Amino acid sequence: MTDVHTNIAGPFLYRRSGPMRTYGLMPVAFYRTGPAWTSATLLPVFHVAAGPERLRVLTPIAGVSSGRGLGTTWGYAGPCWWQRSADRSGDGLFPLLWHFHDRPRQERTVLLLPLWYSRTSPESSFHAGFPLVWHHRTIGTRSTVVLPIFFDVNRFHEERTTVVLPFGWRHYTAED
Repeated sequence: MTDVHTNIAGPFLYRRSGPMRTYGLMPVAFYRTGPAWTSATLLPVFHVAAGPERLRVLTPIAGVSSGRGLGTTWGYAGPCWWQRSADRSGDGLFPLLWHFHDRPRQERTVLLLPLWYSRTSPESSFHAGFPLVWHHRTIGTRSTVVLPIFFDVNRFHEERTTVVLPFGWRHYTAED
C-alpha cells in the first residue's frame, strides 16, 4: 500500500503518493513529477505533460497529445481537430465537419452539418442529404428516397418497387 500525504495551506497544495509529488497554487497552477511523467499546468494558459514515450501540450488555441505508450495521437488547432491510432482515425472542423475511418471494419463515416451524412462499409452504405434525399445499399438491396416525389426499393433479383409522384407506381416481383 502506498503512503499518501496531502497538505493544504490556504491556496497552497503539496501531495506525495509514493514517488509522485504534486505542488499547486489552487486553482490556477500545478506541477506534478514522478518516474513515469512530469506535468505543469497554468490555467487557462497551458498544460504540458511529458514522459519517456509521450508528450501532451494543450493551450486554448492549439494542442497535441502523442506517444507510443498511449497508442494514439490527437490534436487540435482552433476549430480543426484530428485523431490517429493503429486502427482508427478522425478529422474535423468543429462543429460542421466530422470524418471517421475504422480500418479493421473498413467503415467510413462523414457528417457535414446540417446537410450531409454518409456511412459506408464493404457490406452496406447509407447516404442522406438532409432533409430530402436518402440512399441505402446492402449486398442484396438498394433503396433511394427523394422526398416528396421519388421512392425506389430494389431487392436484387427478387422484387422492385418504384414510385414517382404524381405520375406513377410500378412494382415488379420475380417469378420462380
